[in-house]
Amino acid sequence: MLAVTIDGFIAREDGSFDFLDPYSECFTEWDEFITGIDTIIMGRRTFEQAIAMDRWLYTDKRIRVLTRRPIDGAPDNVDAFSDPQALVEQIRHTATGDIWHMGGGRAIEAFERGGLVDRWEIYTVPVRLGRGIPLFRPSDRATNLRLIRFNRLDRGVLEAWYEPGA
Repeated sequence: MLAVTIDGFIAREDGSFDFLDPYSECFTEWDEFITGIDTIIMGRRTFEQAIAMDRWLYTDKRIRVLTRRPIDGAPDNVDAFSDPQALVEQIRHTATGDIWHMGGGRAIEAFERGGLVDRWEIYTVPVRLGRGIPLFRPSDRATNLRLIRFNRLDRGVLEAWYEPGA
């Protein structure tokens, strides 16, 4: 589950996502969604933003951060990994619930390239930022997806779920 603007950005250039605030009531399935999550995978920048918030929201989840640098002073439930494939293999053997990749354009690219994404749950908000952090970075590689669910939510938000394949 992730939100993206109509021009394909998951955050502003500075990493903020305040443009989502007016749409928070549209994500009514959040409580049900997060309850089923056992492990959250984040890119390094996403983790740094999450840890800098007023309070750490994910105390009851296992957090795995895709990064090449060690994480100093991280909460007990946080571990760093540099190899997406090794990370997914470790999680698949230990997770008791769903795995959620939370933001991080670079990390998303690594998982997609490795064929490690089972489903894309994308919520498109009717906002055009013009510039920011893209969901997908430019690539020479095309990927075919199959639409498996689509809903129009309040305030013009579109929910679309995709699986790999054509």
